[in-house]
Formats: sequence, C-alpha cells, structure tokens
Amino acid sequence: MATCNDNDDKVETFTTAKPKLYSKCVKCGNKASIIARIKDAMCIGCFDAYYVHKFRAALGKSRLFLNEERVLLAYSGGINSVSLLSMVKRGLDESSHKKLQFLVDVIFIDEGCLFGDTWNSENILMIENLTTLGFRFYILKLESYLHPSLKLCIQTFDTLTIGWPVYTIHLECEKSRLLKIFESCHSSNKQQLLELIRYKLLTKFAYEFGYNKILMGDNATRLSTQLLHGICRGKGSLANYDITFADTRFPGLYFCRPMREFLAKEIVFSVNISKLKYFNFPNFDSVNRSANKSSIFHVTEDFLAELHSLQPFTTSTVFRTGNKLSPLNTGQSNICALCMLTHEYSITNTTLCYSCQRICDNVKGEFVTLLPILFM
Repeated sequence: MATCNDNDDKVETFTTAKPKLYSKCVKCGNKASIIARIKDAMCIGCFDAYYVHKFRAALGKSRLFLNEERVLLAYSGGINSVSLLSMVKRGLDESSHKKLQFLVDVIFIDEGCLFGDTWNSENILMIENLTTLGFRFYILKLESYLHPSLKLCIQTFDTLTIGWPVYTIHLECEKSRLLKIFESCHSSNKQQLLELIRYKLLTKFAYEFGYNKILMGDNATRLSTQLLHGICRGKGSLANYDITFADTRFPGLYFCRPMREFLAKEIVFSVNISKLKYFNFPNFDSVNRSANKSSIFHVTEDFLAELHSLQPFTTSTVFRTGNKLSPLNTGQSNICALCMLTHEYSITNTTLCYSCQRICDNVKGEFVTLLPILFM
C-alpha cells in the first residue's frame, strides 16, 4: 500500500500488507492444517486428494503411456523420487481408482565413486524399502557407463533377499578414468557434467533393456532454477528441454517429469503426511555448500528462493514462462554430442552446442584428452 508522509513532500512510502490467516479448508470447510499456496489452506485429507489428482492429471494429459508397458523409474532416494515412487505405487494398487495401466521397474545409480564409495546402512534400508513395495529394481554404478557391457555391471533385486550388493565385475579402471574427468572440472561444471553422464547412462540402460520411457522426479522449484541456470550458461531457448514434461532429445526415448508442476513445499508436505522415509546421499550440491563453495546453480537457486519468499508466485511465473520458449527453426540439424540437443548455431565446433563448449573451455587440459569417452 502506498501512502504520503506527514510532510506531504510527495515522497511515497510502501508498507507490506500483513498476511491473512486461513483457519478453514477451502475445499470442505474443516479446520485447515496446510497452506500449500497463497489462500489455499487445506485439511490433510483434501490436500492428499489434491496431490494425487494433480499427479494423475499430469500423466493423463500426456497420453504417452500404453497398457502393460514397462516403464523405468529413476530413483535417487531423495525426497522427490520417494514421493514419485509413492504416487506410482498408489496408482498401481488394485484398490485405487483409475489404476495405472503401465508396469514400473526402478533403477538406482550409485554415485558413491565420486564421494568415497559411501555405501552404508542407509543404502541397505533403501533396498529394504524398495523390496517391501514389491518393485523389481536395479543398482548401477556411475562408472559402469564407461564399461562396454552394462549387463555385467548390474546388481538386480527382485526378491526379498537383502544384503550388500555384490557386483559381478570390478570397475576400478573405469572409476579411475571417471574421477580424472571430474577432478579436471571446475565446481560450476561438475554438477552439469554429472547430470549429462547420468542421463547418458540411463539412456544406455534403456536402449539395452528395451525401455521407452523413464520417469524422473524433478519438481517445479528445481526446474525453474534449472531453467535460469541453463540460460546463464548460454543454452538460450534450448533450456526449455530441461523443463518439459517429455524430454525427447534421445531418439525413441522419453524422459518424463510427472512431478514438474509440484512445488518443493508441496512435496515436503506430502512426504511428511505420508511419513515416507527418504535418504540424503552425498552430492555436489551438499558437498559444495558444506565447504562454502559456490557455483552458478547455487547462486541462481538462492536468488530465486529469495524472490519467491517475497513474491510467492515467482517460481510458477518463471516455470510457465519457460514453457513458452521454443528453439528457432533454422533448418539446421547440428546435434550436440554431449547433451544431444539440436543447437541453433556453433561458434567453433559443430559437434557441441554453445553451453557444452563453455564446459570444455573452462576445464583443465587433461579433461580434453578424456572427453571422447563421453561421446559414446
């Protein structure tokens, strides 16, 4: 609200209106327990129904999933993938309304080689949770991407036999090569490079085992940050591929994001209400923050979070604006060898988009000699 001061010198001062407290659920009128969005106070029952409906609506609108089709779910143990797995499990339950018609297998990529091979009791608890849910799931080491045959690198769990994973082969050589690549990168590029390798490993696995669709747990809060981060890195309109429901950059394969319209706040509410167990495994985000190291992604994330605290529609505005971006139709078909996006132009190298060129330009010389193995 704008007001003039007592001296009437035409200088305006601004005061922020106090937020109203909503004590009743906007759906049923009962006592509200959750404020998911502005003016959207809900009781626990109505919020759960809203959450489930929103998830199923995202799957239904896509019209991508066929009856009895096997779909791969990328599981990290984090709060997003735990919520995604819970929603899928409820949808596959015979007693649920409008049962999901596709079948789901789960894959967990073990990234411990980058953080000291920290396989511990939490990993075993994660396996116990997955087997209790009845899913067939795979454990795949990150360094197995460099091995010629994924079938030899997979640890499969489809029974209730729980124990430490025993891999059929040792991947010490592949691990050493992968560590050299990441040691050659600056902190701002490590997370981006990890995501590229993770995507390529999932793609390689899906092609080899006959999956056409992979479910990802990305939410609107993270995707909005990812969008701005991609623009800062020079992706331009290609940053839209990082937030679409179905990422089709890999031929014959869909990376689907059914959680893309959920705010991180909503997912936290749902997980806490359902009392789901999630796991905080080491990653570059947590390691860099604990060491007070910054990156472009962290700066963007903090910037967006601060804006969202002042204007709660910031995240949804950024997210929906990103949906309107589309690459220029220039008639060119240059496909980046790293991120697999069809880029509009290339300054020095027709095999890489501008964003991936920036990665190569800002790494140590040793990385360049190891780079070709990522083009597989």
